[in-house]
Amino acid sequence: FGAQQIQGLCSYFFEALHPGSAVELNRCIYNSMNDNPRGPNRRKEPITKICRDGQPTCEDCRTTPIEKIKSIHFTLCQKPWVCPGYAIRGQCAEFHKKWFSIRRDWEEHNGRDKIDTSTINFHNDVFQGYCPGQGERN
Repeated sequence: FGAQQIQGLCSYFFEALHPGSAVELNRCIYNSMNDNPRGPNRRKEPITKICRDGQPTCEDCRTTPIEKIKSIHFTLCQKPWVCPGYAIRGQCAEFHKKWFSIRRDWEEHNGRDKIDTSTINFHNDVFQGYCPGQGERN
């Protein structure tokens, strides 16, 4: 049923506990990864790009507005808490900005001390003062 992560939990729930009740969700809305929907078709010469899901047309999730996305999978954009420097543009930047915003809200709601962001200036528009530099865990 997968690893000890949400993927394993979901597959166990639908395959073992409730077989036949699963539905496919829009991958751009649920578990969005900011991935290119097209990949090489190595069966044709010259190599062309085809939809990775085998369909004739495919939605490019990299253009989905952040307001529509319900859950994010950070595999391609990398985990926010490791402060990946290349995540400062495009949809990865929006994913990380949202994650740090939720983190800040959670910390404030739970009485955590506010962090002093006055001395941290590593892409604060995205990392909101949590990242002192690229690749520096926080």
